[in-house]
Amino acid sequence: PRGLPGFVRLSVPALPTVRSRALLALAIGWLPLLLLILLVPGHDRASDLRDFLRDLGTHARFAFAVPILLVAHVETARRLGVVVRHFAISGLLPSDAVERLRGELASARAAVRAPSAELLVLLLAYAFILWLFATDISTHGLPAWTVVGRGQLSAAGWWHMLVSLPILLMLLMGWLWRILLWTRLLHKVAAMDLRLIVAHPDNAGGLGFLAQSVRAFSTFAMGIGCITAGRFANVHLQGATTPLTGSFLIGGTVALVLLLCVAPL
Repeated sequence: PRGLPGFVRLSVPALPTVRSRALLALAIGWLPLLLLILLVPGHDRASDLRDFLRDLGTHARFAFAVPILLVAHVETARRLGVVVRHFAISGLLPSDAVERLRGELASARAAVRAPSAELLVLLLAYAFILWLFATDISTHGLPAWTVVGRGQLSAAGWWHMLVSLPILLMLLMGWLWRILLWTRLLHKVAAMDLRLIVAHPDNAGGLGFLAQSVRAFSTFAMGIGCITAGRFANVHLQGATTPLTGSFLIGGTVALVLLLCVAPL
């Protein structure tokens, strides 16, 4: 969340570049897990460290997917901006509709940066964590390095539950918010007086350029793919793979990415 400092009237932009945001997310989402295992071990430092290093799912989520999803914020917004601007320069919209388009675009950008939306995402992320504890399944299925004793979380396990996992959840929910705003913008444009050309060579009445919006989500799709790849690697290392494992993990990821990136069109 970048807009939350506005609630405390902080005038200086917090982490203005995507590189600084990605490095900070890596520094607080993945690195402390390693440091806590080394400095505040559970029952066996060597065993916890070995389990952590072999937990490819954790590395895929917090060392790769989180920074990639942050970088995708800027990359996707830039490429979608090019797509939207084409409406204004291609002659598909009359002059009065162009002004309406600019207003809708400004509204969408304001909604992306709205502190209230970011606060809601933050609350939902921690509500999910609280639900895990309330239902007594907070240690169910967690990696061995996060648990010490009989179902008790280690220091690294607490950091994983209270910091690392909420960061990932906030990013994923933030992406759902952005995709909803993109869908709303397309819906608004579709209701305008579009000057479609039946004989246009793109065989889409002049709207073929919208296909480029799917490519704009490629970096986002890579981040989702990293999460699945980490899970697939863990299942493979545990010797629990079956012919259906790959189909469900890979096929499900493909279906999810198509739904999120293509459905708005």
